[in-house]
Amino acid sequence: MREYLYVVVKGNVPQETVENIVSEISECYEKLDAKLEFCEVLIFRSRYEADKFIDEENERIYSKIGIRISEIGPESSATHFAWRGWPTIAVCVSDMENRPWEVAVAELRRAIAHSILHGSPEYYFISLPQNLLILKKEEVIRPDILDLAFYMLTTAVKSFEVTRFLVNKGFIECQQKLYRYHLRIRPGEKEIWKKAENEINLLVPLLMDVFKVLSGVTPLIKTTEDPVLRSLYEENLALIPKNVEKSFKRMLTKLLELGGDTLKNIADMADEFYGLLKNLLI
Repeated sequence: MREYLYVVVKGNVPQETVENIVSEISECYEKLDAKLEFCEVLIFRSRYEADKFIDEENERIYSKIGIRISEIGPESSATHFAWRGWPTIAVCVSDMENRPWEVAVAELRRAIAHSILHGSPEYYFISLPQNLLILKKEEVIRPDILDLAFYMLTTAVKSFEVTRFLVNKGFIECQQKLYRYHLRIRPGEKEIWKKAENEINLLVPLLMDVFKVLSGVTPLIKTTEDPVLRSLYEENLALIPKNVEKSFKRMLTKLLELGGDTLKNIADMADEFYGLLKNLLI
């Protein structure tokens, strides 16, 4: 499978590290029985080099088609995008080194699954649905915040699909370890939620951030009934304000009804998100 991988190294990365990453990617594709014709693999030594690349890509895409890619930095040491027209896996070696290796490998496997499920530009340049567009024009929420929240929603749906795909392929234990790591509530996070209670432009991104991580773990919760994940799941859910708790839980339940069409899934979840926003604005 290695002949389908086009590997580019940015920075001083030991050859052994490069070979380990490429070997893991190749073996994972084989286990997933994927038939990709081409996948680019970018290996960055540091977060600085990875962010510099994203900044350059942002300017290039904006000058070409007038659209900016999200400026949100990935929480994962490995990520995937396809806005250049082909699947690309980007790996940050320093980020991999700053977490347990088994978590880093699980993140890499998620990027691989994204390349299989979401390996073309249509999954990355998604227009705001009509109902959210109307809400944007009303400016009851800052337009840039609404754009950001919708982007996070699309990421959440794709994250759910990736976990569902990996779980169905038997990649369960590694994803359990990953979410036991990523579901932990960070120091100071509860204080931020308190500040956001009456500030909708802060609250909406926070809601979507929790929705994103809970979307990704939902297939695991359903399949494994892991008590540790369930406890962390409930801990995150407890952050949600009471006035939107019902709408938020409805969105999480709706995920389990999604089929195999990513763009339809995003449109369906955008309708649910619109309902949540209307509840917030009452």
